[in-house]
Amino acid sequence: MALSEALRRSTSLAAGVVLLACVQGAASATDEFQGKWSSNPPRCEQVNGEVDVLTIMSSELEFYEVGCKLSKPERRRDEVRFAARCYKGGSPETSGTVVIRRLSPATIDLALHGFFWITETPEKFHRCAAR
Repeated sequence: MALSEALRRSTSLAAGVVLLACVQGAASATDEFQGKWSSNPPRCEQVNGEVDVLTIMSSELEFYEVGCKLSKPERRRDEVRFAARCYKGGSPETSGTVVIRRLSPATIDLALHGFFWITETPEKFHRCAAR
């Protein structure tokens, strides 16, 4: 194999790897946040009025009477913003924005913007211990 052909193939392979990494990064923007989070560590079970437990999955999240479908992640420094369709209790889904901000490796802030039924003030959550 000629040196120029080998160089072309390795350059093509490297470009493919970079493209794949970019596509995977965009599709899994919430991987770092996936799992269970608690507003009152070390407790990781829902206790109404005392402890909120937040569960983040690849394209949705849930906590006490609230559920959101997440799309269009946009990363900004230490936070990710999502276009979201959320509901509370039996209310219909409405559109807004969900913001998850990293405070430390095991602590995040969650804020929901544009929903009349919840305050936009961020709530702090701590990662639940793996079981």
